[in-house]
Amino acid sequence: MSLPDEEITLAETLNQHGYATANYGKAHLRKDPKTYGFDEAITGWVRSYYHPFSPQYEKTLPAKKGDYYTDKLTDAALDFIERNKDRPFFVHLEHFAVHDPIQGRKDLVGKYQKKLANMLHSKASILTPDSPRVESFMTIQSSTQKSERTLGQA
Repeated sequence: MSLPDEEITLAETLNQHGYATANYGKAHLRKDPKTYGFDEAITGWVRSYYHPFSPQYEKTLPAKKGDYYTDKLTDAALDFIERNKDRPFFVHLEHFAVHDPIQGRKDLVGKYQKKLANMLHSKASILTPDSPRVESFMTIQSSTQKSERTLGQA
């Protein structure tokens, strides 16, 4: 189901007040966003976050091998802002990055894998069964014969 044609959209209203409008990313409109009042639009589905993104982007989002979709879409929005900086503007930018295919930028994936590994080691060392405090707790728990009635045994 599409947005009914008789609905007045935010983009149409802003256009009437002199705003430049753009819609970039995942629109969920089933029609070209320009039919809803956007001056510019780069929308559609992606097959890959790395070039080539999808055939529909070949003309609207120029890219080359190694380019990352989220970066290119952001660049398009920044370009729109730069071109319209001397007038009111509205950019509706919806990144796909939370959707399949899950393909993070390789440099950022590596960065966060290292960060996660460090966090896991740090958190794991806080309370482990061989931690001196856990050993002390287990010793006193055993010596008081309460271990069979204690939740969270190590």
